[in-house]
Amino acid sequence: MPARFVPRQRVGALGVVLDDRGRVLLAEHVFRPRYPWGLSGGWLRRHEHPASVIERELHEETGLHVEVAQLLLAEPHGPHSGRGTAPGLSIVYRCRVRPDGAPTPVAWELLGVA
Repeated sequence: MPARFVPRQRVGALGVVLDDRGRVLLAEHVFRPRYPWGLSGGWLRRHEHPASVIERELHEETGLHVEVAQLLLAEPHGPHSGRGTAPGLSIVYRCRVRPDGAPTPVAWELLGVA
């Protein structure tokens, strides 16, 4: 009988966080030396909703509490995209900052936020 399995596909969620002036929050990531500045987010855990990932990761990384507002993009990533990452899916949401947090880099994987 042939082996049956599902290939591992990583799913990441990213947040486009806008403030009241329309500025986008960017994070300087330790593990992205070629392009360190980018959106915050993380990998989904088993049975986790992508919006929950963004809320969790943004709070862990920056101290901010965000409200996930709208799905913006879902796009495959991986070797075929030219980005050199493992095959998977990136999900991007538009977010708003809730008033109960201030941006302070708290995660070791960030060098800064702006």
